[in-house]
Amino acid sequence: MNIQQLYYFKSLAKYEHYGNAAKENLISTSSLSYSITSLEEELGTTLFIKSGRNIKITWSGKIFLEYANNILNNYENCLKEINAFSKEQLNSINLISIDSLSSNFIANLLKDFNTSFPKEKINFKLSPGTDSNFVVESVKSGKFKFGFCNRKDDPLIINYSLFKEEFVLIAPKNRYHFIDKISDFSIFENTNFVAFNESYPMYNDVKKIYQSYNFHPKILYNASSDIQLHYFVENGLGPAITLNSEKIKHSNVDVFKLDKLFERDFSFIWLQGAELNKNELEFKKFVMRYFKNKKF
Repeated sequence: MNIQQLYYFKSLAKYEHYGNAAKENLISTSSLSYSITSLEEELGTTLFIKSGRNIKITWSGKIFLEYANNILNNYENCLKEINAFSKEQLNSINLISIDSLSSNFIANLLKDFNTSFPKEKINFKLSPGTDSNFVVESVKSGKFKFGFCNRKDDPLIINYSLFKEEFVLIAPKNRYHFIDKISDFSIFENTNFVAFNESYPMYNDVKKIYQSYNFHPKILYNASSDIQLHYFVENGLGPAITLNSEKIKHSNVDVFKLDKLFERDFSFIWLQGAELNKNELEFKKFVMRYFKNKKF
């Protein structure tokens, strides 16, 4: 039994005439007769009986017609839903990014893509990820085609490095003055510092930096994100070590480099072997070109 047979059966039940039903389905009466006979053999019952020059649907046929109509209605609704979903998938791209100052560039990236491809007008759906591990797992699950996060090596994930960010010390405007890179933290011995909460992914990176200078900062304020940490420093609560994102470079804080280089890769990621439609492939190429032509 197949869908086409059900359509033939439904048509024959409507006309109760082989010629008219065959004409509606653009097939020969012999082909229609063969299809109905096969259906009756599979069901083990007679669906139509002869009535003079026409035919009549049997009681079994009426019972089967009700189920056939339900099957065909569900089938047609399924097709509509799949087609609508496919159209939506083609015209939208699901993205996920860590909620960070490092991802501040994304709004301009998406705007520039739609400006470059005005006919497509892609609907970008950007979701925030709590941290880079969450972003990687979300892309691996297939829920998101692309992600933006700090590099995480995973055999199932393709990492395309967009830029490197250096760890620096940021401080309230005009509070400190350094000519050279910071090599000694003793000047901050009695200073109240701002730091990340222990649950924040960058906490351990910053802790190791302080340890490399044999310095134990006096932490008075804890921030739950780099956005909040930056806000605390900008409002005079104290200095902090964080990544030198593009947003920080143009904000109301002083930025001081360290004499030791600590940095992280910010990456554009996707699932290895993932099937990408035309617009998704174009977006992937665009992102890679975008970062070759711009400095961050």
